[in-house]
Amino acid sequence: HDHAQFLFHFRSPQRNHLLRESYGLLQIGVLLPEFKMAARWEKIAVARLARAVEEDVYPDGGYSEGSTYYHRFAMRVLQEIKNFAETNEVELPPVIAGRLEGMYDFLLYLSRPDGTMPQINDGFYSRDLRESFAAPAKEFGRNDFEYFNTEGKAGEPPRFTSMGFPYSGMYAMRSDWTSQARYCVFDAGLFGSAHGHEDKLSFELHAFGRPFIIEA
Repeated sequence: HDHAQFLFHFRSPQRNHLLRESYGLLQIGVLLPEFKMAARWEKIAVARLARAVEEDVYPDGGYSEGSTYYHRFAMRVLQEIKNFAETNEVELPPVIAGRLEGMYDFLLYLSRPDGTMPQINDGFYSRDLRESFAAPAKEFGRNDFEYFNTEGKAGEPPRFTSMGFPYSGMYAMRSDWTSQARYCVFDAGLFGSAHGHEDKLSFELHAFGRPFIIEA
C-alpha cells in the first residue's frame, strides 16, 4: 500500500523510469483490489503509460533516448505491460500496442545481417534480436517478423532493404536480408533525451558475415 501511494504521488518525469514505475502501480492496483485506492491507482497508471508512450516513442518507432539498448529495454517493458493487461483483462489505449509494433519495426530494420543489435549511443551489448520477435510475429500477424525470428526458414522477408526513420534520425541500408548482406547504419539523429553520444554521422558497417566498422 505504501509503495503504491508513493508511486501515485511521486513520479519520474519521463523515459524508462516512468514506464517501470507506472507498471508497478498498475500491478498493485490490479492484483490487490481490496485496497480502497486500487481502482484509482489502476486508472492513473494506464493514463501515465499512454502519455509516456506518446511522448517517448516517436511516430517512426524510435525511442526518445536514442540508444538501441534502452530502446530494447523499453520495448520489453511495454511488451510485459501488454501481456499483463491482456491476462488481467485491463483495457489499454490503442496507442500503446501501435507504438510497440513500431518499436519492433525500428529494431528489425536496424538489425545487423547476423541478427545482432547495432551499438548506437549507449548500445552496450551486441545482442541477438531475433529471439525477441517470436511472440510479436503472432501477436501482430507479421510475416516479416516471423522471417526474422526464424532466420528465413518461415514467413516472408521484410518489404524494404533500406529504411529511414526521420523522427529518430536513423538510416539503415542493406543489399538483401541474408546473413552475408552488405549493411550500413547511419546515426544522423538528435542527441536524445538520455544516453546519447555527440557523434552524429557515425556509422556501422557489416558485410559478408562479419563486422568491419563498429561503434567505437
